[in-house]
Parts: sequence; C-alpha cells; structure tokens
Amino acid sequence: MGNRGNSDAAAAAAGEFAVSRTFDAPREQVFAAWTECAHLMRWWGPKGCTMLSCRNDLRPGGTFHYGMRMPNNGPTLWGKWVHREIVRPERLVFLASFADEAGNTVRNPWSAEWPLETLSIATFAEQDGRTTITLRAVPHEATEAERKTFEAAHASLRQGWSGTFDRFADHLEGSGSMKSQAVIPYLTVRGAAEAIAFYAKAFGAVEQMRLPAQDGKRLMHAALSISGGSLFLSDEFPEQCGVSAPVNGQQPPVGVVLDLASPAEVDATYRRAIEAGATSVMEPSDQFWGARFAALVDPFGHRWMLNAAPEKAA
Repeated sequence: MGNRGNSDAAAAAAGEFAVSRTFDAPREQVFAAWTECAHLMRWWGPKGCTMLSCRNDLRPGGTFHYGMRMPNNGPTLWGKWVHREIVRPERLVFLASFADEAGNTVRNPWSAEWPLETLSIATFAEQDGRTTITLRAVPHEATEAERKTFEAAHASLRQGWSGTFDRFADHLEGSGSMKSQAVIPYLTVRGAAEAIAFYAKAFGAVEQMRLPAQDGKRLMHAALSISGGSLFLSDEFPEQCGVSAPVNGQQPPVGVVLDLASPAEVDATYRRAIEAGATSVMEPSDQFWGARFAALVDPFGHRWMLNAAPEKAA
C-alpha cells in the first residue's frame, strides 16, 4: 500500500491516457470477470481477437501473461501486466507491456518508438449496483520520442478500448450463469492435486478451493472454474466405499464438454492438452453439425470434448 501515492502521481503526469465505461453489474462480479482467466479467455482484447492463452498470478509482483490471435487469422500477439498493487475489488496498479510466449518483455512489434512499458491504474467504483471502470496509463521510464508516440496514439487506444469494453459488457451480461450452474461435473481421480495442475495447464482452469483429507495426501473435494463453468473433483476413497477413478484404460461412460469461444480456441486448447499429457481421440475438425470439435482423454482417464460454434461472418 505504501506505493499508492507514487503510483497516482506518476499516472497524473502529462500525456496520460484515460478511458472509462460504466457496466450494469456489481463491483465484485466486474472485478472477478476482469481478473480471472476463466472469464478473460472469453472477452479480453479488441473486437475480432481470440484469446489463446491466459495465466494471471494476481498478487503484487505476479504477472498476467496472455496470448491472442489477431483478427482475420492474423498473428499471435503476446502481452503481460506485472502487478504492483492490488486492492480487491477496488483498484489495480500494473506495468503493461508487449511480451513473447515465454513472458519476456519485448518491444511493440509495430513501433520501435512505443514505450517499453506503461504504468497503468484501473479503478472500479460501484454505485446503485453499477460499476464504473476507469483506466489511466502513462509511459514508464520512457524517452521523449516514446512519450510523443504514446500521446499521438491516444485516439487509436481509445478506439481499441471501446471495442474491448463492448466485449466485456457482452460477457458480463451472460456471465451470471457461472454462479447458478445447475449441473456441475464431479470427477473422481487418482491424484487430485496432480489433476488440478494438469487442468490448469491444459484448459486454463482456476482453482477456487480445495479440502485436504486427514491423511494429508488426498483431496476430499476441490472446485475449479474452466471456461466460465465449474468443475468439482476428488481423490478416490475406497475405505469409505467411494467412487473409483477410471482404471486400466477403460474410459468412463460420461465425458466433459468444454464449450469454447471460437474454433481457434478449440485448436489452441487441444494443442495445450496434448502437450500437457492428454491422449488424442479426435483431432480438431469442422463437423457436420456446424461446429469445430476435438476429443481427448486426460492422463487420469477422463474424456474431454472441445466444441465451438463457427465464427460469425463480418
């Protein structure tokens, strides 16, 4: 908290970029949708962009690292925020920059004179159940040429954020279903802690809670959020006549479907899952029912199906 005054003073410097929008949702919901990868995968970025990767270590010193495909099957663009200050659910202070896939800070691929980093402050103010997000940014330790380049791009930045805020508003309108999901898959696995790590790497799962068993090794219960939905899981407990995990390569009769935001996300999620140790059942392909579809089995024997509706024509 000690750096709050310094951060505000820096953001108030000449050449500051500022943009704001009010959303029809309470602050807690808005803050969660702004910071959790299960939400970010569905809305982050300007219109036409598709999120491919998201990791957000939401703590001072932690990093939000993301990859998105640019519109019209364009290149993949990587970026990151290094968190400096977090006041839930009121305020974020972070250094924003372009990045590579490994998370290293890199220059803007389109402008050598763009600031390497920008110091940004996002505030979340609620009134009468509605939340106003205000984002302010200023070049960080920049040259005079970099500051001028940033100032000249304010109109373009405002246009980009307008599209991003539009996507965020659309997402908030439908994201309330996460809290009232009527049917939640519950998986039994051998090695629940290892399964959580796999699901985070392969599917971008975010752990919500875990309840260790008395033996200190197994998990009695864990809850994850994946792609806007919930997933529960636990270890086996045969001594309590509990449900058994899949064995000897025999797949369970029930699978888990991930309804993803775009065909590109099906392909990217499939690749991540295979790289993380899943076994392919069906490679991504366009199906007769009009969706992009893939199927695989995770290292714990459970079936997963990846599905996305085709993108709407421009």
